[in-house]
Amino acid sequence: LASGAHVFRLPGIYGPGRSPLDRVARGSSHRVDVPGQVFSRCHVEDIVSGVIAGMNGPAGAYNLADELPASPNDVVAFAARLLGMEPPPFVALETLSPMAQGFYAENRRISNFKAKRVLYWTPRYPDYRVGLRALSAMTSPPMTSAAPAPASADQR
Repeated sequence: LASGAHVFRLPGIYGPGRSPLDRVARGSSHRVDVPGQVFSRCHVEDIVSGVIAGMNGPAGAYNLADELPASPNDVVAFAARLLGMEPPPFVALETLSPMAQGFYAENRRISNFKAKRVLYWTPRYPDYRVGLRALSAMTSPPMTSAAPAPASADQR
């Protein structure tokens, strides 16, 4: 690590437009039964606050993650419940592409202890449930607006 450098290691990133809620709603999500598998995650807003804290703190390498590494299946099922949908089906690991199988072959758990201790950083979204609830509240009900009415002759 170069002198004075700041390095931020990031786990699975989620936020507006990029979350299990979006994938479940699109029908592009699935579950794979891999017992004991967990991943760390971090909401994009927490990444921003962590990087700001880090740039104002001492040089070093910092893991920015929430407090609860969790099974991807649990996260997808929770997202489906928030949307009032049934969880997507399980798919067999061997039916996935080699790249996807490699992804599911590992646990990706990281600790944010150093960032919290050294940078005094605390994630606003301490686990995926809090983060997904906040995202759901932002987009539910979906905001829509009607097209503006054409200008009348006296407005032109």
